[in-house]
Amino acid sequence: MKANELRVGNWYYWEAEGKKYEFQVEAIDLIQNYENFQPIPISFDWLKDFGFKIKNPHVLRWDRDDFLPFTIVYDSIREKFEIGYVGGRVFMPINYVHQLQNWYFLRAEKELIVDKLTKNK
Repeated sequence: MKANELRVGNWYYWEAEGKKYEFQVEAIDLIQNYENFQPIPISFDWLKDFGFKIKNPHVLRWDRDDFLPFTIVYDSIREKFEIGYVGGRVFMPINYVHQLQNWYFLRAEKELIVDKLTKNK
C-alpha cells in the first residue's frame, strides 16, 4: 500500500510471524514504508461491522440515521463487490476496506465507523 491510499482511521493488515493482524492508521508519516501494510479485502462481515444491512441476498444498502443513497452490490458470479448510487447505473469495483472508508468519507464528510458491538462476531 502507498501513503496516498490511506487516511487516519483506515483499517489494514500487518503481517508478522505468519499471522495477519488488523490495525487502524493512527497518523500518516510520509517517511514510513507503507508497503508492509496489506489491504483488507471487503467481506460481508466487514460490511456488517460498518452497519450495512442486507436488503436482499445480493444487495447491501446503507441503512443508518445518516443514510446516503448508495448501494453495494455483490456479484456472485465474479465474486466481487461494486458500489454505486441507488437508481444509478454507474457502479465501480470496490475491493478493500480502506477504499470503502475513503469513498464514504468523500461523500458523507465523516468517518465510516466500525460498530464495536458487532466487530469480530
